[in-house]
Amino acid sequence: MIKTLPLEELKKKTSTIYEAVEAISKRARQINSMRNAQIPFYDNLDDTDDLFEEINFETRTQVFEKKEKPVHQSIRELMEDKLEIKYPEKEKKEKQKNNEHPAK
Repeated sequence: MIKTLPLEELKKKTSTIYEAVEAISKRARQINSMRNAQIPFYDNLDDTDDLFEEINFETRTQVFEKKEKPVHQSIRELMEDKLEIKYPEKEKKEKQKNNEHPAK
């Protein structure tokens, strides 16, 4: 089912819509990479049909399981506050400031 994305709610979760889209896309890529890493890669395939059919069946059942799409999952995680957005540059600058002016 197609649903429209509530942009006003996205604005509440992040400072800009661009930031939300970027966070969603990065998380979706991360989810996709994790799923692809779980699919076995067979390097040494012989020409035997039995082995190929067995491997093909295993891979097909793993790949085509009904799963939530990565983008939908990342949107849901953001809307449920399960997705934490980190800013490495800001954290690095804050650490540098704290090192220059230690708390007394």
